[in-house]
Amino acid sequence: LKRRGYKVISVDQFIDEEIAGRPHDRKSVVITFDDGYDNNHGAAYPVLRKYGFPATVFVEVARLGTPGYLSWDQVRDMDAHGMTAGSHTMTGAYLPGLPHARAVEEITESKRSLEMSLGRPVRFLAYPIGGFSEDIKRAVREAGYAAAFTSNRGYRRQSRDLYEIRRIRVKDSDGSLQLWAKLSGYYNFFRNVKNPF
Repeated sequence: LKRRGYKVISVDQFIDEEIAGRPHDRKSVVITFDDGYDNNHGAAYPVLRKYGFPATVFVEVARLGTPGYLSWDQVRDMDAHGMTAGSHTMTGAYLPGLPHARAVEEITESKRSLEMSLGRPVRFLAYPIGGFSEDIKRAVREAGYAAAFTSNRGYRRQSRDLYEIRRIRVKDSDGSLQLWAKLSGYYNFFRNVKNPF
């Protein structure tokens, strides 16, 4: 990304540009991580700091401090230095499969817990496994999130809905060719669109 001149921007900047209706630079990239695995601090965080790249890690709040996941201290450290924390709900449960009251609790309690620990508003949520419904989107909006992220789920390829922002997954197995295809801007036209729930 650095060598090829990509502009890595924060989720906050991306959403603020979306809200303002400003076009994004063609070579803009937003980096996000899901779940809150401890390698986000041990492996990704030092590289991001080296290059001055912002990123967001969407954490499963109830898993923080358990084996294989970030600690609260690590989350606070990253959040203070350019790798901000967002919600991946409390447990990472698939929201459309839960009773509505339980889904609302996953959405609201994760936000409340993160805000208490970080001392700042938490603006963003990523749906576990990318799944959502209109009721889930409404609950996220009512909880006070400014936007929510999915994966390749959703009925529309180019939705402008801030509560179903689609991301492109980069996997460990992706080689250089796959990575550059995903960064090209054309990848969305060729990948399958999944039902949101």
